[in-house]
Amino acid sequence: MRSSIAPIRFGLRPARRVLWKSEPIPYDPLVYRGQLCEPMKRQIRAAFLGETAAASLRDLLEGFKAVGFIPIEDSHYSGIRKVLTKTPK
Repeated sequence: MRSSIAPIRFGLRPARRVLWKSEPIPYDPLVYRGQLCEPMKRQIRAAFLGETAAASLRDLLEGFKAVGFIPIEDSHYSGIRKVLTKTPK
């Protein structure tokens, strides 16, 4: 099983009139192999999710136009799957 972390967006305002809104679409996740040892997994999670993570990742977060990271699961992508099943090919 892979664990994922995704950035949290901050106030981006659309420049156009909104005709339709989907559920929030998550950014591409940052993942690590499920076979990593637990100490390494804890270090990675702490680097992205710990109390000081936002300050140490400021440049990366600015590039994502985000304010932080949150843990995510596969179910967070259900909205995208739902839209894809309704989109004509």
